[in-house]
Amino acid sequence: LTTPPELTHLTLRARTTAAFGLRFQLSKYSHVGVVITRGPETVFSTSATFPYGADSFTIPRLKQPGSFGVTLAATDLAGNFGRITGTLTVTR
Repeated sequence: LTTPPELTHLTLRARTTAAFGLRFQLSKYSHVGVVITRGPETVFSTSATFPYGADSFTIPRLKQPGSFGVTLAATDLAGNFGRITGTLTVTR
C-alpha cells in the first residue's frame, strides 16, 4: 500500500509517417498520464487507467522529426505516485 508504481519507458523511436504505440511497463494497477514535449511546447498529452504489465498509448503522427521529451506519471489506488522522463527520437 505504500510502494509507488514503477514505470519503464519501452518505446524510444518512432517515424513521422504514422501514428504509433508508446509502450511502457507498469508494476501495478494505476492511472497513467503521458506528456510529449518538444522544447517548451506540449505536443500531446492524455491519460488512462491500466493494469500491471506492458501496455501502450496510441500517439498520433508526429509530423516533425527530432527529439521529443516524454514524461510518464502513474498514481495507484492508494495514491502513491511515480514518474519517469525519457527521450523519443522521431525520424522520417
